[in-house]
Amino acid sequence: MADEPEVIKLIRQAGQEVGNYTYVGLAALEKRTPGEQIREICRGQKAVTMNDSLTPTLFRAPRTVYTDELLKSVRAAGLEYAVKENVRFQPGSLHSQEEADAFAAAVANGSIIAIPVEPPVEQKADDPAVHEEKPAVDMKPTIQDGTPNPPIAKVELDKELELLLTAMEKQGKEFIYVNQFRKIHYIPAGLPLPESTEGGQE
Repeated sequence: MADEPEVIKLIRQAGQEVGNYTYVGLAALEKRTPGEQIREICRGQKAVTMNDSLTPTLFRAPRTVYTDELLKSVRAAGLEYAVKENVRFQPGSLHSQEEADAFAAAVANGSIIAIPVEPPVEQKADDPAVHEEKPAVDMKPTIQDGTPNPPIAKVELDKELELLLTAMEKQGKEFIYVNQFRKIHYIPAGLPLPESTEGGQE
């Protein structure tokens, strides 16, 4: 949003909601101090609200455990909902309709699917550990550098998503916006279920 503010207009025009993914997509946010958590989330909020009239209410961070402490930071930063996926779709994994059908068959109803487009940030550039002085190491030249890494195949995400959507439709499944999950009454594990009313309905 900060680098390409026009993107938010395209997202809104497509009828999609914009959430807070932290400012840089920071992984393992639960390992940061509350102050760091709130700063990172608030920077994300500011980047969106500078270019959009709507303030995000949904939060998600990559590879993060949603601890009570982190959820308090999320709430303190002004966000009402934390989103946690239970299915991750990795771009580059679907090459045929058959593969898409198999993937869709394994997705349970009520799942939240995450599609990572960029790798999460494991270490921020302004972290103190990045700037620690380290002694220079005299590396001797090697005779053989070994086999170079193979080139990364180009991922055509739009085609893969078309395969996935087709597979879901064939199986009678449909996608809904994540904000529609707000209407679901969630009961944490270990708490008693609501008492049944007469007639067997809950």
